[in-house]
Amino acid sequence: MGRLVGGLALLGLLGGGAFAAETPVDTSGAVACAIDVYSLDDDPNGLNVRAGPSGKAAVIAKLENSREQDGESFEVEMRVVGSKDGWLLIEKAFFRDYGEPDKAGVVFEKKGWVSGTLSGSDVGDVVLRAGPSADAKVAATLYSPNSSSPAGKVDRFEVARIFACKGEWAEVEGEFRGKTVRGWATRLCANQITVCR
Repeated sequence: MGRLVGGLALLGLLGGGAFAAETPVDTSGAVACAIDVYSLDDDPNGLNVRAGPSGKAAVIAKLENSREQDGESFEVEMRVVGSKDGWLLIEKAFFRDYGEPDKAGVVFEKKGWVSGTLSGSDVGDVVLRAGPSADAKVAATLYSPNSSSPAGKVDRFEVARIFACKGEWAEVEGEFRGKTVRGWATRLCANQITVCR
C-alpha cells in the first residue's frame, strides 16, 4: 500500500494531470458585460489568461494569438463577460471560420482574465459617450462632419485598448484621424473581415 501511495505522489509531481489542482479563478467584483474582442498581443508565446485581474495573478492558460487562413492572419477572438481594473473576464476563446473550417473552433472554454491593453475590436457606433448610456455626453464623433448622413459614413475605428465594460457597453481607446480618442461605445464587433454596422 505504501508503494502505491508513493507511486501516486510521484505521478502527481511528474505532471500526471489528474492529481494537479486547478487554479481557482477570482471573479469577485467583476462588472458584468457581454462583448466580443480579439487579441492584440504579438507575443509568440501566446496571450496570457490569468486567474485574477492582475499581472501578478497565476497564468492558467496561454492562447495562440493568431492563425493563418487563406493566406491572411486572423487573431483569436474572445467572449467577455466581465471587467475589473482594466482587465477583462473571458469565458471562451475561439478562432472564427474565415475560409478554412479546419482551422476554426473553440480553443479555451473556461473563465479567466486577459489584459484590456491586449484586447481590441471594431466599433460600429457613430459616437463615443462619456459613460455607458445613450444619454451620456458625446466624447468623440466618428464620422465626417461633411457627411449629410453620418450613420452611413462612419469611418473605421479600431480599438487599441479596452478599459472596462458594462452590459453591451465598453470603455475604449483608439486612434481616429491621427488623434487618440476615448469613450464608451456599444456595437463592438470582433469579426475581422467585415465592417459591422
